[in-house]
Amino acid sequence: MTKKLLLAGLAFLFLSCLSMESKMTLAQDGSGTIQLTYTVSSFARDWDALDNQEAVLPLPINESDFRRAVSAVPGLSLDSYSRADSGDSSVIQAVLGFASLEALNSLVSGSGASFALSQEGGRTVFEQTISPGTRTPVEQRARDFITAFFQPYVLDFSLTAPRAARSSSPPGKLSGNQASVSFPLPDVLQSPTPVVWRVEW
Repeated sequence: MTKKLLLAGLAFLFLSCLSMESKMTLAQDGSGTIQLTYTVSSFARDWDALDNQEAVLPLPINESDFRRAVSAVPGLSLDSYSRADSGDSSVIQAVLGFASLEALNSLVSGSGASFALSQEGGRTVFEQTISPGTRTPVEQRARDFITAFFQPYVLDFSLTAPRAARSSSPPGKLSGNQASVSFPLPDVLQSPTPVVWRVEW
């Protein structure tokens, strides 16, 4: 492993979300709500508290930063926020309302698109990009490091669609209008290709 890759790995280790739970309710027009529960390391929490530092996490930690980020995007609202700190991590819970997936993408993806709706053969297709992928295979030493540290952590996602969910890819749980899926965090971090969740109804 090169020094550059090692430093990148350490940066992700200390600065990334350790776990994420996302519960989205979506209307046919693309509006809805999303409840986010995510755990961040104490290093990320303390870094975020420093002055004049750029953001290092995909979502804010402090309520004031969250409200400022949401207020900058038309069509978004922060309906509730809470934070619980422990010695080595913080758990943030937030409920967002969004008028469109484009508004939600502006918050969580910058210029990219994490969420998308499309029509295919009379069906509505929802896609969520969990990770863009590493593009190249992760070296074995880095894989061992990621597996050892991130093994306990998972990313959980659920979607309540406007109609009965017909399929989920990768396979997850389907029950009426609700679809859900879980991704082990080490698998997401090591995937060379994009990790995408697809639900049809």
